[in-house]
Amino acid sequence: MAYDLQDIRDRGDAILVPMNEVMSCHWGPDQQFLATEGLNGCTAIAILSKFAGVLAHVAPMTEVTTGDQNTRELLQRVIQAYNTGRQHNVFPPATSVVLAAVYQGNVALPDAVDLIKRVLNRLEIPIMYKEYRVRERRQLRIPMSFGIFQDAYNHQASLSGSRRATGVIGTTLNGVMYLSLPILSTVLDNPRWAKWRRTTALVGIAIESAAFLASSWATEVWHLIVLQGVIAALGSAMLFSPTTLFVDEWFRGGNRTTAYGVTLSSKNVVGTSCPLIFYALLQKLGFRWTLRIWAAIVLVTGLFGICILPRTVTTKVDRAPRKIPWTFLKHRTFYIYAIGNIVFSSGYGLPQTYLPQYASNELHLSRIISAVMIVCFNVPGILSCVGMGILSDRYKLAPSTATQISTMGSAVCAFLLWGLRSHRVEALLILFSVGYGFFASAFSTTWGGWLNEMEREAADKGEAINTGMVYGLMNGARGIGYVAGGLAGVELLQAGAVGSSRRWAYGTQYGALILFTGVSAVFGGWASVWKTCSSVKRWRSACM
Repeated sequence: MAYDLQDIRDRGDAILVPMNEVMSCHWGPDQQFLATEGLNGCTAIAILSKFAGVLAHVAPMTEVTTGDQNTRELLQRVIQAYNTGRQHNVFPPATSVVLAAVYQGNVALPDAVDLIKRVLNRLEIPIMYKEYRVRERRQLRIPMSFGIFQDAYNHQASLSGSRRATGVIGTTLNGVMYLSLPILSTVLDNPRWAKWRRTTALVGIAIESAAFLASSWATEVWHLIVLQGVIAALGSAMLFSPTTLFVDEWFRGGNRTTAYGVTLSSKNVVGTSCPLIFYALLQKLGFRWTLRIWAAIVLVTGLFGICILPRTVTTKVDRAPRKIPWTFLKHRTFYIYAIGNIVFSSGYGLPQTYLPQYASNELHLSRIISAVMIVCFNVPGILSCVGMGILSDRYKLAPSTATQISTMGSAVCAFLLWGLRSHRVEALLILFSVGYGFFASAFSTTWGGWLNEMEREAADKGEAINTGMVYGLMNGARGIGYVAGGLAGVELLQAGAVGSSRRWAYGTQYGALILFTGVSAVFGGWASVWKTCSSVKRWRSACM
């Protein structure tokens, strides 16, 4: 059975060897693992048998010794532990493992590695030689903002609990936030509760900020899951829902799609800047003080945003029906767009999550290039969100056409730029980041056009519709897609290659993931196909 370091950290029968130390043990019920971590340029030496083991974590140098001197001193301790084991008959047949660092294509400490090999050969111990690439201190690996925090949590010794559970935090946060938006939007869109929107937003800011602040003192992983994954997510939803309802009302007379585009482009601004900021703070201050600083930023920026909201907002108390209108549920348009939203969202988050890992594993690119690709993914989205809104409002681009441009453009980028030779050509992967980020980010902006269309449909039938509530339901559909996509991504990565040839990127271990991203984009745009077919049928009926 295979174990990773996170599993071993949580076990009581494992010994973790610190840097520049040598430790040994006899295998038994209380001692089954010898492990070390954080090599990053260091060399590891292991001597193993079925009865016992010796493990050394050799640093390049210390404050008082040179590299060669330090290696010799630790080798003496390894030999001493090995000879002691032989006296107790625990190393009759033994084997050794030497794990050396490779920096910029060369062995980092060749003289030290040669010395280690010579000593082990003199002891007549078979050697298994392995190498690993050094991660440079200046390089970043930033899939998304939470990924930075998750990495910090996984390497935080003061946190108890399974490190695997830290991955639940981000998934839970997205799920709770998006799935609670339909409920909040429905309640706050009701004239009876509309006057509480500003208060709800203020309470949400306080809850979110307090949750992040409290999580800075967390000692268990489950503390983080509850505080960040649930409580902070609810606070975020309580802030986001009233804000979108205000936007829906202010721009109901026109330019609503553009307003949504400008609002949604902020997520791309955050996706570009926050990972870099978080990484710098975590490296400098650690995760606890970073969370405290972030809690303060959330509180100050949130309060500022609420304070500058106009207090003369026209609520629906004067013009909306007293009962919540649910007649839109009778029309196919809502279901067509909602299902398309779920399908597209299930694939939207996968490139952001796995792109840096793909670049590192397949193209062997540095972490700074991976970070640049995520920036390339988010920056074009700022332009496409606003641009799609302007096209829809000023140039009357049909919602189905806007949806088709976004989804088909995303699909082409996934199938051709990511799926063909991106594992061989860096430029193709960068073009995929730019192209997919541009087209896929614009998808959310098309919701404004959907709402306009459903509003016109309701007016033609003499029905009432609360578009702010419908927008909340669309966010709920996106939440379902995000959660489903996150779960599917793990299985798709395990499924591996599509086909046996590595000539194309589909033949890599990410093949199924790439295919799913493209297919979800294609079927996410089925609303446009349905609308086109419906228009053709109406035209043919009119002609006949």
